Amino acid sequence: MFETLSETKFSTMQFGIHLPKELVQEEDRVRSKYGSQGSYPLKGALVEAIHHRISKINKEVEFVKERPDVMVLVDGLTLRVDVDVRPIFLYGRYRKLSREIPQTRWPCRACRGRAGGCESCKGTGLQYPDSVQDLIGEPIRKELGAEDTSFHGMGREDIDVRCLGSGRPFVLEVKRPLVREYQLDHLVRLVNENGSGKVELDDLIWTSKKKVNEVKQSRSEKTYTIRFSVDDLGDEEEAKQAILSLSGKVISQETPKRVSHRRAAKTRKRRVSSVNKVSVEGNEIEMTLRCEAGTYIKELVHSDEGRTSPSVKSVMGSECHVIWLDVEEIHTD
Repeated sequence: MFETLSETKFSTMQFGIHLPKELVQEEDRVRSKYGSQGSYPLKGALVEAIHHRISKINKEVEFVKERPDVMVLVDGLTLRVDVDVRPIFLYGRYRKLSREIPQTRWPCRACRGRAGGCESCKGTGLQYPDSVQDLIGEPIRKELGAEDTSFHGMGREDIDVRCLGSGRPFVLEVKRPLVREYQLDHLVRLVNENGSGKVELDDLIWTSKKKVNEVKQSRSEKTYTIRFSVDDLGDEEEAKQAILSLSGKVISQETPKRVSHRRAAKTRKRRVSSVNKVSVEGNEIEMTLRCEAGTYIKELVHSDEGRTSPSVKSVMGSECHVIWLDVEEIHTD
């Protein structure tokens, strides 16, 4: 056990032992035969003895029942020892500055991410060489000597969408780390150096697995800025007023065509909380709006062939084409 954990730093342990069924039954038989039902159970005695032995080897280890750094299970028949180094969790908010990277790893379409990859992905197994997950996770994984990371974001933005403001909340799960305590400001610096021009953080804090569920279940409103072109703009002031009329409206959105392969076919009701800062430049319009979580903003502009109603296209009576989209703020308060 200590050979397996020789390079792993830990301070708490949960220890267990699995006894063969026959041995447990024999123990019960002996208890009944000699009327010693209240005697100390064999399993408890073995665990206590092993705790004592471990404490002699490592006086700093603390035995706990919840949230241990490492979990050890011994098979009482074969004496096999299974050691599980528990993950650690980091919470932060990232800003995505690039319009060319996905949030999480995207398996290669040609080889589907198989080990060794293919010619199309140059052996990486990835459709995109960079992702928010790895630009943040890889420098942290290497510094903490971990095996891998999992990324849990509060929603996600499209590849061609930036996320600005205070950033998108996320939890990074670091799997089987050799180091469990580290200066977080140094990790932030490593991430910002690694993701220069693509991803950046302000800070990180230690958290627990419970935070993953909080982040995934959050339904925070978001503020966006979107720029689009219009085939037939018409009167500029009338165009502005038409767009502003969407403020406070509840829109109906069928599952967009672009995500229909991975989203259930249903109609969603979403509220446009506010529309402001509408500006016109030639045949292009830029506007800032705040919407309920889960609103498809691009479809709100071009209507997705009528799947979103009302839309900017419907109130203006002209075709609209999205140029770019930014997430300006995620309102978690």
